[in-house]
Amino acid sequence: MLFDAPAARNRFMPLFLAGCYGFGVVHWLFMFANPRGPGLALCAGGDWPLASNYYDILREAVYSRQWPWLMDFVHYSDRFLGMPETPLSPQYALVLFLPYALFNLLNLLFLFTCCFAGLALIQREYGLSPLPFLFLFLLYNFNGYIVSRVSVGHFMWFGYFFMPFMHWCVLRMVREADGERGRILFALAFFVLLLQGSFHLFVWWTLYLGLLALLHPRLMRPVIQVMVLALGLGLFRFLPGMVSLWGTGLHFTTGYPGLSELLDGLTDIRKVEWLDNSGRFANLRWWEFDCYVGLAAFLLLGYFGVARACSANAVRACRALDFASLAMALLCFGDILGALGALPVPLFSSQRIASRLIIVPLTTCIVLAALRMEQALRARPKDLSLRLLLTVLLASTMYDVYQHTTAWRIARMDEFFGEYALYPNGARLARPDWTQPGMRLYAWSAMGGFVLSGAVLGGTVFRFWKSKPLDTASAVELTSV
Repeated sequence: MLFDAPAARNRFMPLFLAGCYGFGVVHWLFMFANPRGPGLALCAGGDWPLASNYYDILREAVYSRQWPWLMDFVHYSDRFLGMPETPLSPQYALVLFLPYALFNLLNLLFLFTCCFAGLALIQREYGLSPLPFLFLFLLYNFNGYIVSRVSVGHFMWFGYFFMPFMHWCVLRMVREADGERGRILFALAFFVLLLQGSFHLFVWWTLYLGLLALLHPRLMRPVIQVMVLALGLGLFRFLPGMVSLWGTGLHFTTGYPGLSELLDGLTDIRKVEWLDNSGRFANLRWWEFDCYVGLAAFLLLGYFGVARACSANAVRACRALDFASLAMALLCFGDILGALGALPVPLFSSQRIASRLIIVPLTTCIVLAALRMEQALRARPKDLSLRLLLTVLLASTMYDVYQHTTAWRIARMDEFFGEYALYPNGARLARPDWTQPGMRLYAWSAMGGFVLSGAVLGGTVFRFWKSKPLDTASAVELTSV
C-alpha cells in the first residue's frame, strides 16, 4: 500500500512551494546571465543559431503575410512545415517583438512554470510533504540532462517541461483512475510536445507506453486509445514530415557503452569541452550522455527508486512502471536501439543516439522515488533521524545542482563555440517552385495535416466537455491496482 491513510494537510506547504518556485526562477536567471557584465548571454553557441533561424522564418512569414513553406538553408530539409522540430507553440509569437536572447530566457521561465505546475499537481494528488517534493523538484527541473540540453540550445527538447503532466496521467492510468478525461488529457499532452517541436520526446513516450502495454496487457486498451488520439492530433506534424523527410539518411550512432558510463553520467560533472578519443562514445560531446543528479541524489534514487521497488510490499501499480522503465533503460545501451531502428517503422528509425532515451525512465524513477520517500516518512512519523538524513542529502543535492549549472552556463557555451557556427545566421523565406510535383505534395500534406489535426482537436475538446469529471482526491490509495 502506498498510503495507508490521507496525510494531514501542511499549512506551510503553499509557502514552501512558493520558495521552490522562486529558487527555480533564480536558477534559470543564473543560467542565462552574462557573468562578465550586465545583460544576458548571447545564446550564440550550439543549436541556438538554428533556433534563431527558425525565429527569423516565423518573423518574416508574419510580417510578409506568407506561409513559411521553404527556408533558404537546409537542415535535413528546407521545408519549414515539414520539419517536426520547428516551434509552432503560441508563446513563440513573442519572437515578433522581443530580442531573441530575452525571448529565450522568458520562454524558459514560462516552460519552467509549466513544469512546476505539473509537479505541484503530483504533489497535490499524492499528498507529498516538503522533503519528498524537494527531492522531486530538484531532480526533475535541474538534472544534467535538461540543463545541458538548454545550455547547448536544444530547443527541440523543451517539451520536457510538460512531461510531469504525462507522468501524472500515466500514474492515473496504471491505477485505473484515469477514465475518458484522463486519456484525453494524456493525448493532449502529446499534442503539446509536438507544438514545442519535441518530436523525439513524442517517439520516446510512444515507445515507453508500448513497453508498458506489452509487459502489462491489461493496459493495452487505454494505451491504444491514448496513442490513436495522439497520432490524430499530431497529423499536422506527421503528414508533411513524412513527405519532406522520406529517404533522409539518419544512421544510428551509439548508446551508453556500458553501465559504468551511465553511472558517470549520473554522478560526474564533465564540461562541454570533454571529448573521448577512444571511439566508445562515437566522438559525441558529453551533453549526449549527461544525466547528472549528484552522488547524494544518486543514493536516494538507488534506495527509494530501486531498492524499495524490489521489496515485497512494493505497490503493483508502481511495479508496472518500474518494469517498463527498466526495459526502456536497456535500450539506451550499445546498439540495441539501432537494431530496432533498422525495422521499417518511421518513428523508431528516426532515433540515432540511444542514450537520449534515458530521460523517460530516469524521470519515472524520480517520480516513483518521491512517492516511496513519502511512504517511508508516513510509516515512521516520529523518526527524526530519517528526516535529518534526508535534509542533509537534499542540501548536498542543491549544492551539486549549483556546481553542474555553473559548469554548463550558456555564456560558457558561447565561449566554447566561439566564432564557429554550426548553422548560418539570418535565415530567409525561399520562393517555392509550384511546378514541382514534390512541392505540391508537401503543401497539400501540410494543409491537410492542419485541417485533420484541427478536426481531431475540436472533437477531442467536445468529448472532454461531455465526459465524466476526474476524481482528484488527494493522498490516493493504490492497493486496488
